[in-house]
Amino acid sequence: MTASEIVNTKSNTTLDPIIEYDTSFKCEKSLIECREKLHMRKDNYLIFVSSSGKPLDDGARQLQARNILPKFIVGQPGEVSVHRRGKNFKFGITLRGDRLESTPTIMSSMQDGIKILKHLLIKYNLESLSVAKTATIEHAQWEFLKNSIKIELAEVKTKIIICNGLLEFIQGQDRLKILEEIHSSAIGGHKGITKTYRRMKTLYFWPNMKKDVRKFVRRCVTCQLKKLVRVKTRQSLVITDTPHSSVEKVCVDIVGPFKATKNGNRNILTIQCNFTKFCVAVAIPDATAETVANAFLKHFICTFGVPSIVLSDQGTCFLSRVFTHMSKAFKINNICTSAYRPQTNGSLERSHHSLAEYLKVIIDKNNEWDQYIEMVMFSYNTSVHEAHEFQPFQLMFGKLPNLPTEKSLELSGNLVTYTDFVQKLCKDISGIQKIAKEKLVESKLKAKYYYDKKVNLIDFKVGESAFLLMGGKQHKLEDQYTGPHKIVEVYDDKPQVKIDIKGKQKVVHSNRLKKSYINAE
Repeated sequence: MTASEIVNTKSNTTLDPIIEYDTSFKCEKSLIECREKLHMRKDNYLIFVSSSGKPLDDGARQLQARNILPKFIVGQPGEVSVHRRGKNFKFGITLRGDRLESTPTIMSSMQDGIKILKHLLIKYNLESLSVAKTATIEHAQWEFLKNSIKIELAEVKTKIIICNGLLEFIQGQDRLKILEEIHSSAIGGHKGITKTYRRMKTLYFWPNMKKDVRKFVRRCVTCQLKKLVRVKTRQSLVITDTPHSSVEKVCVDIVGPFKATKNGNRNILTIQCNFTKFCVAVAIPDATAETVANAFLKHFICTFGVPSIVLSDQGTCFLSRVFTHMSKAFKINNICTSAYRPQTNGSLERSHHSLAEYLKVIIDKNNEWDQYIEMVMFSYNTSVHEAHEFQPFQLMFGKLPNLPTEKSLELSGNLVTYTDFVQKLCKDISGIQKIAKEKLVESKLKAKYYYDKKVNLIDFKVGESAFLLMGGKQHKLEDQYTGPHKIVEVYDDKPQVKIDIKGKQKVVHSNRLKKSYINAE
């Protein structure tokens, strides 16, 4: 909306006497000074013009030079013309007509205008008002105007901003040099976008400077490699498939190394049924492919049967030819998680906490920790799991375990035949596993709901470049990212991206990437 009006509270045309302000007067308006020029501020403006609209102060001249000086309605000296565009106002105080006036006359008109301005600021309830510092306005000294504002606007809540116009305008050919000095030099310190811009805007100015700062900092290779982003990429949680029965899908991992026992064991192979959450832990002397494959065969397959799917991380023992050949022999489909993405195998990782807490106590008292692993897993498997609200033992075997603390069961007079026992067991297993699956799906949906509240979706596209977060803990002075790497493929059904790393293609999780703007237009 654009509107103009003239405000005049003078009852007659008699020249009011000039008030000599006592600058020691305590009730004064506090003025805020800035280095900007008037036209740089997105604010309400106070300017001074003649009755024909001719600019008389630096602020009005700045607006005229940029063709944004409004065409005020012609007013008499001492009147205030109001021009509104959107939320911002421009107040023009008329100081004289077309002919030159004496300094006392100019000063009197200036005082009258500021008195009227006071009522306008209260009327429109404006938060701030900017005025350009001008050495002399029609021979009236700046100090006179400054004191007039301090005294007359003392009771007004509006903040008065004095624009000193000290910022240096930088031509196009010098802007890159300034950016490099403020951001990339030793004293610049590679600060972020906000801090770099705040430092620059106190010294320099050019159109779209903040946009140029953002572009420059985003394309700084040193910043992209060295600095961790505070708000990392966080894609929506993808709900994994839920198995229909026990031992259909299992997860495997290696824990350790620990202190060597008398039996020479240093590592633990952990195996978990993805459906029942039943865990098996096997102490092994090392994490070689042969040792791991042999332990998996003897302690899991020979006891619980052959799983259809085995989910593991990208450990060398699971990617080895030995483990791969064993999987092919038993027709097992091997699936690997994304590198440095343990959340994919989250349920098994959580079981490691229970194992670790128990072993911490044991190792302090007894180095023979491998003698206690089975008891740790029995404790875990006979505890109610939060996901499906059953004991893993019950889902795996169809009955609750007999615990040493339980009272001996009284024998009933009814004899149960083998056929009746098998039928009842099958019925019980089918019933509780059906309930467990519903609980698992419900638990995954609940986890996704809370996880997705903090998502920071980034849309990666083929052909773009991205920086890859390095895995593991890095030294504070080392690079945190590698790249930029070209994106070769983006998967629609999972939050993974295939990137090119020195000629080799690698699939990584999207959460480890951040966009590169180095080659962006």
